[in-house]
Amino acid sequence: MHVAVPLFFLLYWFFFVPKGSLNWIHPFLWLIYPLVYLFYSLLRGEFPGFHACPFINTTEPGYDTVLLNSIRLMILFIVTGLLLVVADKKMGEPRVNNLCRHFNNKKENRIPVGIFGERKA
Repeated sequence: MHVAVPLFFLLYWFFFVPKGSLNWIHPFLWLIYPLVYLFYSLLRGEFPGFHACPFINTTEPGYDTVLLNSIRLMILFIVTGLLLVVADKKMGEPRVNNLCRHFNNKKENRIPVGIFGERKA
């Protein structure tokens, strides 16, 4: 599940999601669910003694190690999300070269046209 779901998400994003729609805030918004799940799992693990994931088991390594592991994982999520935003922005750009865009916008390259479409000398 932890391998298949991210892989299928990337395939879905690559083939079906319109590119250029992600913003720089999105990776931080994507952290809301994992943070809520982390706090829920830590709270749930204290009462019956069951922890859903080994890296949030506070009985052996302690809260300081669990907090450090969680921060590392959140940083990894943010970096991965930011890389996804960069890829999304690159794939959403028009494929026109900046040099071509520069020459096409110069006034001296344009042909002067009158009101009725006739060319002016």
